[in-house]
Amino acid sequence: MVESGGLENRCARKCTVGSNPTLSAEKTKALAPSGGFCFSGSTGKEHTAGRSFMNRKIDQIHTMIKVKNVTPATAFAMTKKGALLVDVREPWEIARKAFDVPDIMVIPLGKLAQRLEEVPTDRNLIIVCNSGNRSETASRLFLNRGYRKVVNMEYGIIGWEKEGLPLKRKPEKNLVSLLVQLFRKQS
Repeated sequence: MVESGGLENRCARKCTVGSNPTLSAEKTKALAPSGGFCFSGSTGKEHTAGRSFMNRKIDQIHTMIKVKNVTPATAFAMTKKGALLVDVREPWEIARKAFDVPDIMVIPLGKLAQRLEEVPTDRNLIIVCNSGNRSETASRLFLNRGYRKVVNMEYGIIGWEKEGLPLKRKPEKNLVSLLVQLFRKQS
């Protein structure tokens, strides 16, 4: 709530502007010129002044940036024309099943922000994961960091496999092959 008449600006919980020790009142007012934002980080409905301002700005950024989605078939065609596939799955997932394309880069989503500079800015990027959810998050990160040639592949490697596109698989061992290996070791 903003009180007029020269009184201090206060949120619904009566925190003064700039009550967060990391932000001065001047900086808080600069970030929220209409006043009334305490930036205390509370998330309750009764106390949303600081949170709502910052989260609205973040939400505006995320909703303004539209991620373009492509099908697995389109993504495969793009790789044939030189696009780089960026796989954001974890190494153990890739060990089981991987995309079989000539130009691929593997950076798990959890490490992407730290390793972003490894990814070329001048190439078309196709961001992929298992189902398309993590890759959409990663695509937004790329777009927020200034990359413009970014698309998200819908349905991830699950959709890729359903469309019959090339995969590399970890060979499955059946009981017979395990027994053969065991007997070879004993011989």
